[in-house]
Amino acid sequence: MLRDIAAVFLLCFGLKLAATLLSLAAGWHGSVATLLGSALTLAAGFVLLKSMPDRRAGSGARWRLPGKGGAAFVVAALACLGLLLLQVMIVPAQGTWSPLLQHQGATAVVLYLLSYALIEPVGEELLFRGFLQSRMLAALGAPAALIGVNLLFSLGHWSSWTAMVFAVAFGLVLSLYRHGGGSLLACAAIHVVHNSLVYVDKYFFGVLVRV
Repeated sequence: MLRDIAAVFLLCFGLKLAATLLSLAAGWHGSVATLLGSALTLAAGFVLLKSMPDRRAGSGARWRLPGKGGAAFVVAALACLGLLLLQVMIVPAQGTWSPLLQHQGATAVVLYLLSYALIEPVGEELLFRGFLQSRMLAALGAPAALIGVNLLFSLGHWSSWTAMVFAVAFGLVLSLYRHGGGSLLACAAIHVVHNSLVYVDKYFFGVLVRV
């Protein structure tokens, strides 16, 4: 299990570091480095998930949209939205907001949005809810695995302790949904919508600047 955890973090952070160093050496814009790092992480997630002997270990989930479990999907989606709203309500605004377009060109903004709102959340679901959760369930059982995988997930959201706390809560909702038979694709869809709300607002409107 420790090897699986190390593999996930090496892929999450190592590939992004490699993309950053490559971009610096090539003189590319930071948005290109971000996009490349996210794309490499997504590809690694697919490879790890495909390498598993039983890709549905510990869960009845498949890469499909919700069918009979549609009610559970709605509950999970609303819970994640509720956590986002709660975070906005209780966490003080951080600094002075200004739209990204004041500092970056339109192409860079599009690349950042593709990275953070689409590619990154899908990659995280593959790595954490898809690969690592299944491995930890097999080793530890449900309570410890579901909590543990999301404590690890929160380390990638270390910008503040409140961000990490809400990352644990957000991840737990998705982990419980998946463990109950929910679709990995549905988890990714919820994560994409969540990140899209956060980053579109962060770059253009400034209402959710706490996250």
